[in-house]
Amino acid sequence: MDWQQHHIEMSSPAYGNARFLKWYALHATQGKVDKSPIEKPIKKVYLQAALHADELPGMLAIHYLMPRLLELARQGALNCDVIIVPYANPIGLAQWVGGVQIGRFALDGHGNFNRAWPDLAALVHHHKLWQPTGSPHADSQSFRQALKMAVDGLPTEDENGELRKALLSLSVTADYVFDLHCDSHAMMHLYTNYRFEKHAVKLAQALGISVLLLEENISASPFDHANSSPWWRMGKLDDRAKNLPAPCFACTVELRGKGDIDTRYAKEDAAGILAFMAAEGLIKDDQSPPLSAAPPLLTTYLDAIAYHRAPKSGLVVYHVALGKWVKKGDHIADIIDVTGQGRTKDRLPIHAQNDGLVFTMTASHLVRKGMVLVKIVGKMRFNQPGQPAALSD
Repeated sequence: MDWQQHHIEMSSPAYGNARFLKWYALHATQGKVDKSPIEKPIKKVYLQAALHADELPGMLAIHYLMPRLLELARQGALNCDVIIVPYANPIGLAQWVGGVQIGRFALDGHGNFNRAWPDLAALVHHHKLWQPTGSPHADSQSFRQALKMAVDGLPTEDENGELRKALLSLSVTADYVFDLHCDSHAMMHLYTNYRFEKHAVKLAQALGISVLLLEENISASPFDHANSSPWWRMGKLDDRAKNLPAPCFACTVELRGKGDIDTRYAKEDAAGILAFMAAEGLIKDDQSPPLSAAPPLLTTYLDAIAYHRAPKSGLVVYHVALGKWVKKGDHIADIIDVTGQGRTKDRLPIHAQNDGLVFTMTASHLVRKGMVLVKIVGKMRFNQPGQPAALSD
C-alpha cells in the first residue's frame, strides 16, 4: 500500500513549457481487513500548501505528515479519506524575477492567487443544479454533488482558471480543508469563519497557535471561504436551504513567517495536524498527545486588526517584537529618512492605533509608502477610514 499519486496536466504557458499539478490520496478502506460497507459516511480531509507560492513552511510540514499518515493507513488506523496537494501553485512556483520568487501575485495580471475565488453557491443557484427535498441528510449529500457540478462547469479560459478549477475539484466535497500559508514575519495564527470556532480552538490547541481570527462577512473570497461558505450562502439565496448544515470546516493556517523553514517546526506542525485529526476521530494514533487544555492566547474577530501602514518611504526600525502586547499610542516603530543627515526630525514615529498583540510584521526594512508594517489585533472591532478590507493585503 502507498499513497495514490495523481497528475493533472495544465495548458502549456508557452512553447517548450509545461505545467502540472500532483496530488495524493489515501482512503480509509485501504488498510482495513474488513471491506464491508461502513454505516457512517467517511469523512474527507483536504490539505494543500503554497497557494501563495513563496510561502513554503506548509510544504515542509506536509513532507513530515505524509509518511505518518501512510503508516496509520497500513495499520488500519485511518478513519477518513485524505487528499494532499504538496504544492498548490505551479504557476507561482515558476515566477522568478531577478532572482526573487514572486509567488503571491500572478504576473499575467490575474492578481492575488488567494483572492476572488468563485461563489459556488451563486453558481448552483443560477444554474439550478440543486433541488432540496427537506431531508437534511439527503439534501446535504445532493448539495455536495451540486457543488461538484458547479466546479466542473467553471471556465478555464487561462491557466489561472485551470488551476482554480483543479484545486476546487479536489477540495469542494471535503469535510475539512486546510490551506497552509505563512506571513512575512509572524506568530502562528489561524483564519476561519466564526461558525467553526469550536473546531478552530481545537486546531489551535493542537498546533500551539496563539491567535485565532474569526471571519464574519468577508469580501475577499479566499480559497478556504470558497469551500466553506456555499453551505450558508445557499440559505440566503434559497429559503428552502436555510436548514442546510455547515459541514466543511475550512481554514487558513499561517505557519509563522517566510523565514521559518525549519525541520523542528515542520515536525511539530505535522504532529499538531495529526493530534487534531486524532481528537476528531479521523485517525487512531496512540502517538498523538492529548490536546492542550489552554485556549489560544487571543480569539477575536478579523476586523479587530489594526493595519499600521508606512506614511512615507524609508527605513523602518521597530521598537516592539512579535508577541508584544501594546497599548494605543505606544511608540512601535520609526520610519527613517536616511538622507536626513541623522536629524531627529527625519525619524517619523509610528504609534499603535489600538490595544492589542503584535502578531505580524514585515520582514523588509526598506519600505514604501502605504506598505503594511505591523498588524496589531485586540478585542475592539473597528473599521478605520482608508483601512483595507480584511484579507486584502
